[in-house]
Amino acid sequence: MRFFSLVTAAAMSSIGCKTTQALDSRGRFVEDGVRLDAKDDWGGEPIAIDNTGVTATGGLSVAADGERTKIGAIARLLALRDTLDKPGADDAIVKAKETFLITTSTAEPKATTVVCGAVAGTGEDNAGCDALDITVPAGKPEMPLTLQARSGNGKVGISLAPAAVKGLDLTASNGSIDVAVPSNAGAVISIVAATGDDVVLRLPRDFAADSITLETTGAIDTLAFPDVQSGKGRGAAGAGAKSIAVRSSSGRISLVAQ
Repeated sequence: MRFFSLVTAAAMSSIGCKTTQALDSRGRFVEDGVRLDAKDDWGGEPIAIDNTGVTATGGLSVAADGERTKIGAIARLLALRDTLDKPGADDAIVKAKETFLITTSTAEPKATTVVCGAVAGTGEDNAGCDALDITVPAGKPEMPLTLQARSGNGKVGISLAPAAVKGLDLTASNGSIDVAVPSNAGAVISIVAATGDDVVLRLPRDFAADSITLETTGAIDTLAFPDVQSGKGRGAAGAGAKSIAVRSSSGRISLVAQ
């Protein structure tokens, strides 16, 4: 097992003619390419993702793959420690790896969970998945995807455009959100930027929805769909999603055509 150390803070900084000691001597210790695959093929059960995230510069990526039968994940594990504390960082990454799991319940109703937690240290020291890339099967009309995702830190990108989707429930913090999703009949789609970040939702040009909700104190961009109005539907009733809701306290919400 080998860990790599990347020092992100400069040892010194210069302001005008004065040279000052940097206030931050923390380092980033990384183990990349940590891979997990579900033991069994996905059987249509709901998928729940919980990624705590270590920094706002990391994030979560989820993509649907029509050729894939199992849920898989690749993580970049990161420990934030004093630059001289490599043993402590190595130990923190080992502990963080123990929180990185893909499990499927045996009891009904079945569900598969993908989790990467955080290992707290002293002060601002912590460790966990700084970047987490997840691939899920695309599903099919008779076995559509139901996906719930929680992201604590970092940008979130979700690409389910080729999938059959029954539900998407996403809540993310401390990072922008970019989602591509179909508007399958009866689907319930909910996207929440918990810390008021920007949200881009990519929809088919001919998407339909019985209910559309766009809530923010920031800007709302629906230029790609001039007929869309928050609080109203689009297309024939029952032809598309049951509901599409995007909420951000102050971020920009943009609807973009796929």
